[in-house]
Amino acid sequence: PAIYGDYYKRFRDAIKAKYPDMVVIMSMFWSGLNQPAIDRAGDDQIDMVDEHSYRPSGWIRGNFDYFDKYPRKPWKVYVGEYAHHHRSGDWSAAMDDSVYLMMLERNGDLVKMASYAPLFVNVNQSSWGVNLIEFDASRSFVHSTYHVQKTYAENLPDVNLATAVEVLPKPDPDQPLFAGKFGLRSWNTVNEFKELRVYDPDDNLVFSDDFASLEHWSGPGTGQWKTEGGVLKQTDPDQGPTSLFLKEQFKSGTVTVKARRVAGNEGFLMFFHADGPERYMFCNYGAAGNHFSAIQGTPAEGLATKGGGDIQGPIEKDRWYDISLVLTKNTAEMLLDGKRVSRIEAESLPAFFATAGYQRREKMAVVRATNYRDVPVPMTIELAGTQSIGPTGEQIVLRADRATDENSLDEPLRIQPQRQALAGCSRRFTVELAPRSVNVLRIPAEPAQPE
Repeated sequence: PAIYGDYYKRFRDAIKAKYPDMVVIMSMFWSGLNQPAIDRAGDDQIDMVDEHSYRPSGWIRGNFDYFDKYPRKPWKVYVGEYAHHHRSGDWSAAMDDSVYLMMLERNGDLVKMASYAPLFVNVNQSSWGVNLIEFDASRSFVHSTYHVQKTYAENLPDVNLATAVEVLPKPDPDQPLFAGKFGLRSWNTVNEFKELRVYDPDDNLVFSDDFASLEHWSGPGTGQWKTEGGVLKQTDPDQGPTSLFLKEQFKSGTVTVKARRVAGNEGFLMFFHADGPERYMFCNYGAAGNHFSAIQGTPAEGLATKGGGDIQGPIEKDRWYDISLVLTKNTAEMLLDGKRVSRIEAESLPAFFATAGYQRREKMAVVRATNYRDVPVPMTIELAGTQSIGPTGEQIVLRADRATDENSLDEPLRIQPQRQALAGCSRRFTVELAPRSVNVLRIPAEPAQPE
């Protein structure tokens, strides 16, 4: 609340009266600034603010300029707690942490300190999934983000270098972001579907199915799906999530189908943007025990979504509903009997980040680069303003086969730094970055002009 600004000022005045050189930190929200409290205290009466950052996967990639846009005031910033998460702590979260540290370092005029939290947890008594060091009675391990932070700290530049990053080839702006498999699902409910129609973005009918058979569909083999009298039926009321996928991918346009709940505790679902039964987005009609309807699910790696909305209320039994999904190149809209239920937008997130700095004593250019992609990426480095470049440097690499990989008590060294020689260094040269990797490159370099 705003009144916290008054309390902070009272404490600061009392502390400064006895210890004038002590820095008094003003606590902020868990993510973001408490601007009303800052206004009450006054910018010139604040030494430092403490912002926490517990951000979900993807936020970092869409907000790399967060601290660039931060207001420059008399006070500085201490990020007292940060830990980015993807379900829990995993390699995806560690890559996010690597980019977050780039953000902090390149705003060193503003951000003076940062600390990861929580630090320790007993694996048998954990209440938070993202921790730096885990242990039991006889063993311990560090999360992969520990190695990222340690590697960064051991290769800390004295000064930042102006860094321009150009990613080639540039993404196709017309690529449908929600493209993927389309499907129908039932969950502990007997459902029926009929009269499925698919239209292209110009409203031309491109596919129809009156369910004479299941020839156009495939599924994981669970549930009791059958066609009868032009109706697709899932007849097992005790079957958990069971799905059928249309064999042809759905990229953009409109899908309409009639759906009915016959028995059970849920409504019915339409899949989209799916790559299989494990990762998908879906229109959930009658979610959470048939209480509301909304778009839910997980977008593909590299996408972020915003928007949403829902409609409260149940899906009635034995009533045919018209349900529809409308996809454009970056939006998904869910409808029930012609009325909008939910609408989301997708944004393609950057998959490559890099910054650079210089160590004066070692005469070493330090380049940090994170590659989120699942394929190797060639990175061309051009070092302007140099007098000479040493031919051989060093590349420190941390990587994982999957974004969900992580160290554990049984595999404590699954992800750890690997060091290798960096040959062929020059004013302009190319180095390959491994898939899903965090990289620190050390390049011997003499500046053209004395600093």
